[in-house]
Amino acid sequence: MGESKLQKEKPKYSIFQNSMYIIQDNWKWRPSLLWVGVLHIPLKIIVPLLIALVPKIIIDVIESGGGVNQLLLTVPFLVVGMILLYIAERVTSLYIDDSGMRSKFRYQVTMDAKTMELDYEFISSNKGKTLREKAVKMLQDTGAPFFYSDLLMLIASSLGLISYGSVLAMLHPIILVILALSYAMTWWINRYVNRYIQSRRDEEAKVFGGIRYMIKKALDLAGAKDIRLYGMQGWFKEISNQLQKKQNGIQTEVAKRHIASAAISALLIFVRDGVAYALLIYKVIQGEISVSDFLVYFTMIATFADWISGILTSYNYLELESHGFCSYREYMEIEEQRAKQNTATVEREQWPCEIELRGVSYTYPESDTPTISDVNLKIKAGERVALVGLNGAGKTTLVKLMCGLFKPTQGEVLINGRSATEFNKEEYFKLFSIIFQDVHLLPVSIATNITLQQEEEQDQKRLETCLQQSGFAEKINNLPQGKDTLLVKNVNEDAYELSGGEMQKLLLARALYKEAPILILDEPTAALDPIAENELYLQYKDMTQDRTSVFISHRFASTRFCDRIILLEQGQIAEEGSHEELMQKNGRYAELFRVQSQYYQEGGSEQ
Repeated sequence: MGESKLQKEKPKYSIFQNSMYIIQDNWKWRPSLLWVGVLHIPLKIIVPLLIALVPKIIIDVIESGGGVNQLLLTVPFLVVGMILLYIAERVTSLYIDDSGMRSKFRYQVTMDAKTMELDYEFISSNKGKTLREKAVKMLQDTGAPFFYSDLLMLIASSLGLISYGSVLAMLHPIILVILALSYAMTWWINRYVNRYIQSRRDEEAKVFGGIRYMIKKALDLAGAKDIRLYGMQGWFKEISNQLQKKQNGIQTEVAKRHIASAAISALLIFVRDGVAYALLIYKVIQGEISVSDFLVYFTMIATFADWISGILTSYNYLELESHGFCSYREYMEIEEQRAKQNTATVEREQWPCEIELRGVSYTYPESDTPTISDVNLKIKAGERVALVGLNGAGKTTLVKLMCGLFKPTQGEVLINGRSATEFNKEEYFKLFSIIFQDVHLLPVSIATNITLQQEEEQDQKRLETCLQQSGFAEKINNLPQGKDTLLVKNVNEDAYELSGGEMQKLLLARALYKEAPILILDEPTAALDPIAENELYLQYKDMTQDRTSVFISHRFASTRFCDRIILLEQGQIAEEGSHEELMQKNGRYAELFRVQSQYYQEGGSEQ
């Protein structure tokens, strides 16, 4: 991106607005921090002033003829006072820095909580991912959690500038003019660098997201076998190098501007201090100030320069942090699609539920072609329905529309005749027990992975029933720790590693334990062989009593037990009916069924 194309977009919130926001957060999280900050500001100003005054007092005592006794009475008190004040200043600084680290953790926790509450459709979109990556990078790179300490630095530096500047103005106004011009130029240069960094933020967030993804996949044990057996190390290295090259390119351009800024600032400091100190030496030679005054003014000029530097540095940091903090606030302010005040519910006596899709279509945000197109489907209460079709037919997308993870771009979904939009999110999700294709296990016991409850809240009788129904009980009984066996080796060294089929059984037990009126299984037996799959499906009649159930499969033979089979092709219902009806129709379903079934018959030919 060329320098002429630096982003001119104004941040959503100003530094003042973000300051008030962060101060309110700190007051809520750690009220004592505000009072420590109030104490820290005068200490920050007084300590360097004492450092300047102590040598002057000692020299004045000696020049006035004061003896050793007077020095012994004066110096210890000054030194002790200075040490105590310095310790107090350091303690408050450490307290403020510690609060910054705590704030970083709190903001991360609140952002993670927000992510879990946001609509799945949004966080899975490119826009949602980019906004989150920007917010995450803000916490890692811009130091926004230390916004409060930089704000205190700005206030202390401003007050120090006024107090020290008043003294130096009496010495000679030209000193203030030189210092002010020097730092005005430094401020402008730093501001340019900050704006350039802001202009590359979106691009850097995308690269950062790609790097995080590659690291996650490279360390994922689930893919370790494929990486080794298919020789994917080179591919991982190549993609990682490309991403790293992009990131290095951005960082190099930023570094070039930082280096140029530092070089110009160093030259300005040399000119500024040279003129100021030359003026002081001239006044000493002319007898206009004493040697002790020279030491005070010499120190005050250096400290005054530090105050200006503190103002410029803290302001530049605040501007950069504020811009980054806008990303966090924008992410936290994203509204959910389903209103929380909606009050529709389904009582237990209304089980099982009827599901209806009226003219439902869905187009992914990054696509122009509908994945689901004008689907009309009614699933009766208690009916067992199979959704079958080749990969990419839209089966999983249709299920995500049913269970409320996606909102139809056209049409509506109804439960017991009531629109899904009448339910709040929590109540609607309670209606569904779902197993998706992707498996996510928690680093806790098998029992907790199934119940998703603390041990004291678990219904042990219901848990045992679900283990039996899912076919997982026999395996659990053979483990030394039984259902208390820990999972996920990345976290627990003694964890048990489940096979693909065992994971599917665990997830099935989880879905059964929830006791929702609608059971949806998205390729629940994908990791099982056809025989094991068939045995498991034969148990579904008992499992699905008093429930409406939807089974997704690309294996046509495995869903013959269902009341009705829906064949999806290119996002539309191509055929529907029982297995026998569809075979008699001798259409697309019958064709696909025969093609698949021949591979399971002895000798590879139909009998």
